[in-house]
Amino acid sequence: MSLFYEVLKSDFSVIHNKKQLGFKEHMHKYVEILYVFSGTQYITVEGRPYAVRQGEAAVVFPDTAHAYFKKPGNSADELILVFDPAYLLTLFPLADSAYTKTPVIPKKRIDAETVYALETIDKNMPVEKKLGYLLIIFSDLYGKTEITRRTRIPIKNLAEKIINYIDTNYSEPITRESLAKEFNVSKVYITKIFSEKIKINLRTYLGQIRCRKAAELLRTTDFTVTAIGSLSGFESERTFTRVFKENFGMSPGAYRKEIRSE
Repeated sequence: MSLFYEVLKSDFSVIHNKKQLGFKEHMHKYVEILYVFSGTQYITVEGRPYAVRQGEAAVVFPDTAHAYFKKPGNSADELILVFDPAYLLTLFPLADSAYTKTPVIPKKRIDAETVYALETIDKNMPVEKKLGYLLIIFSDLYGKTEITRRTRIPIKNLAEKIINYIDTNYSEPITRESLAKEFNVSKVYITKIFSEKIKINLRTYLGQIRCRKAAELLRTTDFTVTAIGSLSGFESERTFTRVFKENFGMSPGAYRKEIRSE
């Protein structure tokens, strides 16, 4: 499975999923906390699989490869918090360079106050209130993991600029040639950036980004599938459907129908 580096628009996201999540292996500069209200969510962290069950939590630190996956016949109701460690570095100076071999925290080790905060925090709260609950949650879970410091290997400089450029210009035609011209480097160097830093080829990465953008439009607008494909940068509806199936396991129309039936 290809690893990609995720760039998020928000530095603090609160996501409540009422079903098992499936998301390809990726990494980012944020701390990610998973808490399962009911059922089981399956994850991998640095290639090792874990089952996070009801009442359990998992903490994934920055620049750590991780993925979410589903198992047939299982369900989950879960909370995911994704935030920039800069919010808490004053109190937790290792938060942006930490690593743990035991990312899952058992139910019996999580304080009652933390459970209350996890059940109460909501994406629509004022940011100051969300940060208050986050401090309660992270201070408890952080203390329950075996933290070690590691040398971070973040995506920096040109690689990060390319990622941000694609995230902004995904709807436009993007090729090795156009990126080379934009950043005044050779096509060979662009290929090297994707191979050595982003760990995925340009075509696949573009498909993933465009599909994520398309999925957002399918969830939040009534635009036609054809229009969404075009707005997301796909050259044809046929290509859109094929690449979307590769990333989401279903056609754009089926995805919209499933999301709206929940």
